[in-house]
Amino acid sequence: MEIILKIDEKQRKELSSPPCRIFETRQEILKFVKEVKPKIITCVGDVASDLLKSYWKNAIIDNRTLRKPYERREVIEADVKLHAINPAGSITKQAWEAVKKCFCFSSSCLVEIKGEEDLLGLPALYFSPKNSLVVFGLRDKGIGCFYTNEIHREFVKKFISLEKEENVLLGGSFTHFHAGHKYLLLTAFETGKKVFLGVSSDEFTRKLKNYTFPCFEERVRKIENFLKDFGFEERYEIVELNDSYGISAEIEKACIIVTRDLEGKVREINEIRERKGMEKLKVVIVEKLLARDGKPISCERIVKGEINDDGAPGGSFW
Repeated sequence: MEIILKIDEKQRKELSSPPCRIFETRQEILKFVKEVKPKIITCVGDVASDLLKSYWKNAIIDNRTLRKPYERREVIEADVKLHAINPAGSITKQAWEAVKKCFCFSSSCLVEIKGEEDLLGLPALYFSPKNSLVVFGLRDKGIGCFYTNEIHREFVKKFISLEKEENVLLGGSFTHFHAGHKYLLLTAFETGKKVFLGVSSDEFTRKLKNYTFPCFEERVRKIENFLKDFGFEERYEIVELNDSYGISAEIEKACIIVTRDLEGKVREINEIRERKGMEKLKVVIVEKLLARDGKPISCERIVKGEINDDGAPGGSFW
């Protein structure tokens, strides 16, 4: 299993005293919630999740507290349930991805960890939209709370190497903006500093799709609204696509984000780049986000009315 972080003693000490607000009682933190009106609340840990059970959108639990089984008064419920393995003192790639997915769904999400969830406050903090709360227990101190802002990702990057690529390419038609698109976007922004986001023109999209779809400007607006929530305004450039290649054979050095079904298209692009004497694109393969029925979320399924843009049964349109 891939491990992306294994903390040492120095890191453990720093994480035991994070630069966050600390509350002693549920009443204090609820007062703070009322004051700041957070966009969403993510709770890390069983105690924190129970304290704010009617307030959180995301909860990450391991069914233990102080390394002993946690006795919960009521069954914890959520619309989307995810599972991951995460040994103590570490963050696995599987657990990181599970937490990231929480921020792609509009519905409530529960991540149940086999192992230990303590360090998963880091991906929760990294992927939280601006003006949100990440709440967690601090042993012998109380309830820790980060109110996310423009510097919260910098704290996470002290422990995990992120945004390593200078340029990232991501393209699509985005005809019905859905949770799977959000997953791709968050992956692109964690991968690189600058994201070139290709969006198919109306004319090109009509060649690809046999259903009605919003115009280019409307599709771009939905993407930009999502990116604004996360504070990514200065880190992307929209490129109108009139073919399958866009600027992928023009950017000198870049990484491309694709789903597995597009690997063949990337090979074509890299062949073109080789003929031009350019360095091949680095490739990051992203598995498609699954709907509640276990099948991939797609625009086609939304149009057919099988699912909505959150992957739940029943269609929804723009």
